[in-house]
Amino acid sequence: MSRGRNAIPAELKNNDTYKDPGAIERQKANTPKCNSAILRCPKNLAEGAKKEWRRVVKLYRELDMQILNDLDIAVLTAYCVEVDITQRLYDEWAKGSEKVAPYSLMTPDISTGSKTEATPSGQPIKRSSSSTIKHVVNPLLREYNRHVQTVRILAEQLALTPAGRAAYAVRQEKANKSAAEEFMGD
Repeated sequence: MSRGRNAIPAELKNNDTYKDPGAIERQKANTPKCNSAILRCPKNLAEGAKKEWRRVVKLYRELDMQILNDLDIAVLTAYCVEVDITQRLYDEWAKGSEKVAPYSLMTPDISTGSKTEATPSGQPIKRSSSSTIKHVVNPLLREYNRHVQTVRILAEQLALTPAGRAAYAVRQEKANKSAAEEFMGD
């Protein structure tokens, strides 16, 4: 699946760069508006996800401007759940790897028959033939890495990473420039 550019809110666009001058006004008219930023923590979240929710919402409330509103609850919830899952996977990996070697990236695969083990999604994680010892990537690390990637994407969307904040700041700066500043290229 190819990905194009991220969408830019209509308020941050400049009419001078568009061939169709009515495109921005149409986008503004079609954009849902919500001024409510209560951001109540969903009751069904796990305790670790609730802890992350409270931490992030507290940081958002300390900002000078409102970035999130109640329309963003689903994305914020997904982020908090993924952070909780990531922390649990890390803790399980750290605890379980003490038996083999502290924080082992590879686990020994001692098998007596030929078989293949797979993740819940069906992806093979190790193959073995009779009486062969192989080292395979720890399955917990594969799952951990998958969830970390999701956290990274959601964090950038929520302006929780330096890159996400920089992108937001650039869009805000462009929105606040006057026509004279745009013309001068300053």
